Amino acid sequence: MKPPAYQKVPALSIAHQPKIKGNFPNLGFGGARPKAAKPQNQPHRRWRDPCYMKPTMSDVPPPSAQWRERLLAAALEEAPFSGWTKTSLNAAAKAAGLSEGEAALAAPGGVSELLDLFEDQADAAMLVNAQFGSNSLRGRVKTLIMARFSHMQPHREALRRAGPHAALAAPGWMWRSADRVWRALGDPSTDYNFYSKRTILTGVLAATMLVFLADETDDLSETEAFLTRRLDGVMAFEKAKAAAAKFVPDSGPVLDALARMRFGR
Repeated sequence: MKPPAYQKVPALSIAHQPKIKGNFPNLGFGGARPKAAKPQNQPHRRWRDPCYMKPTMSDVPPPSAQWRERLLAAALEEAPFSGWTKTSLNAAAKAAGLSEGEAALAAPGGVSELLDLFEDQADAAMLVNAQFGSNSLRGRVKTLIMARFSHMQPHREALRRAGPHAALAAPGWMWRSADRVWRALGDPSTDYNFYSKRTILTGVLAATMLVFLADETDDLSETEAFLTRRLDGVMAFEKAKAAAAKFVPDSGPVLDALARMRFGR
């Protein structure tokens, strides 16, 4: 089968070609470029400012996130008496006014997902409620961490009974909290110090968390005293590391590894 024959279109003659008004130097005709016409009746562009933008669907938390918060609040009240079992979660869902399907969508990961939300809320409260009374780095780190434990204090008994469910995910939560502490303090490090600082502080948070769960004082004095000792130990090691680095070139990674062994576990 022969391909269809395409009709040849004759070229326009000079008389029928459109006339170009003006001279355009970039086309090779020489002369000055004509000025562009000024836009008229241009609409106001204030809508581009985020302050004036209407909220979209992506700005509103999905229903499952709202259900998860309600389920967590009810579970924290139920857990001190019946733990974090399936029966207690069903009771918490009923207390929160959630159906069985809504509760399943709220926390498909079960107890660990609810505890992850609680840890995230504790970090948010830490960043909002911390009031710095000291200009030293040690004092500001301590203030942030104690603000986090103060948020957790009313639910300490519920956290004590969450141990088996939090064992695997707890290191990740501690790392996330340590990262948020350093970011809140404006940590500029991007090299191996970025990881060593967070690893050491993760170890401090994990050890202090165990003391917090066993602390029976109302003002968390035992937790604060333990945290102070741990931070003092870290700062003393950092000073020794800085002094050693002056005499031993390229000793930073080795000393940071020793710090992680001492304080990061």
